[in-house]
Amino acid sequence: DDDAARAIAKHGGKIANALDDIAMIPNLTTQVVREKLFYFLNNSLSLSGGISLQISDAVATAINWLVF
Repeated sequence: DDDAARAIAKHGGKIANALDDIAMIPNLTTQVVREKLFYFLNNSLSLSGGISLQISDAVATAINWLVF
């Protein structure tokens, strides 16, 4: 939605850095990416739970689409 898109535009660099850090986790699964990203967005960036969920779900869906 529009709020999630604005959050991505505003925090894109920080989100990318967080994903770089998450990618270093051994035996990484899509669920772990979703959870770690959600908590980063919600806690570190203080985004609402709804927006954090939308973004983390979208990233996890993209990963599943690309990998599987």
